[in-house]
Amino acid sequence: MSMQDRLSFLWNYGEIISEKVYYECNISLFLLGNFYVEVFFNRVQNAIVSVEIQDNKQILYEYVKDINLKELIKI
Repeated sequence: MSMQDRLSFLWNYGEIISEKVYYECNISLFLLGNFYVEVFFNRVQNAIVSVEIQDNKQILYEYVKDINLKELIKI
């Protein structure tokens, strides 16, 4: 599949579950079936530079490790 085809499929059938910033990239994590997919958007280039399938569930830790639960308690 081309990058455009992969992105179209992901936008139509995936569910965005988290986002993080890493250097000059915004990284969006999608759930697609039983897989996680990361989309890397480079803010400097103003372009999507990579779409990577992640089948390791440990990837979730990278997205939740900096969540401040004290803010949730105030709600």
